[in-house]
Amino acid sequence: MTSLLDDVKRMLEIGYGDIPRLQHIKETLEKNKMLYVSDRKYLHKLTQDQPEKPQVKTSSYGSEKPVGYSTDMDLGLEDLEEKIRVDEEPS
Repeated sequence: MTSLLDDVKRMLEIGYGDIPRLQHIKETLEKNKMLYVSDRKYLHKLTQDQPEKPQVKTSSYGSEKPVGYSTDMDLGLEDLEEKIRVDEEPS
């Protein structure tokens, strides 16, 4: 699960959503101030509706490779259970 600040930073990185509003939300969170319920709902909806089109990164050899964003929500049930097991194991 990602934090609200992580979500807003990701939306700003990919340029998805109302950029001035996202910048205001980011500044509010960074100052540890209370976020309006409407802003919290907006960010939640935005992260649910974000486009599936991954960004494309060009390698040094000129071939293009898709860059995907991985979140726990992208994982299947078995992968998520494995991640939980690995995260809980002592190092």
